[in-house]
Amino acid sequence: MPRNRVIARNSLAKFATINIAVLCVVLITAGICKAQSINYVGSTFWSGGPDIEVIGDYAYCSFHNGIKILDASDPANLSVFSQIACPGRGEGLDVNGDYVYLADGEAGLCIIDVSNPSMPTLTAVLAIAGYTMDVKYENGYAYLATWWQGLQIIDVNDPHTPHWVGGLPTNGGAWGVDVANGIAAIADGEAGAMLIDVEYPDAPFAYASVSAAIFA
Repeated sequence: MPRNRVIARNSLAKFATINIAVLCVVLITAGICKAQSINYVGSTFWSGGPDIEVIGDYAYCSFHNGIKILDASDPANLSVFSQIACPGRGEGLDVNGDYVYLADGEAGLCIIDVSNPSMPTLTAVLAIAGYTMDVKYENGYAYLATWWQGLQIIDVNDPHTPHWVGGLPTNGGAWGVDVANGIAAIADGEAGAMLIDVEYPDAPFAYASVSAAIFA
């Protein structure tokens, strides 16, 4: 399949490497700064909560047995609105439209219908090689960070029938992912960070990587 950006790959890789390095410096600097002007508003408790995304009046939270949906209409009085169990260990999640995409550890990817937040339903489960740590939805695809199996890409245009379309090993342990403008950024553990071209999801390729002095 032709690529209209391949001719600029070397220069883009150098540019990407510089930007990752700058990003790492910014994140490290931010990490050692003391937080200022943070005020407690409210909380609710359960065992384990690796990730959260707030959409409107609801907060969608992963936990070790699935997801919980919190009523966040009054932030000072958070309450558990509903929940659903999933077969693996809930890690990262992403919400798009009526669906929550859950990185479900050893179980792979879980897709949950939240069109009715009071009654979430499990739409599909797709087993994935590795241990699924994080997920990002973008334009009909779910991009998964799967630890020792690197980046895995799933076609979720039909949430009821997700299927694998591509993947790429990374240099370390892929545990975080974000996607924008055809590029997947991977937090790659002890190997640092990695940028992957996903313009064609069935044929991803590495743009650049950079090592870090800390676990990325």
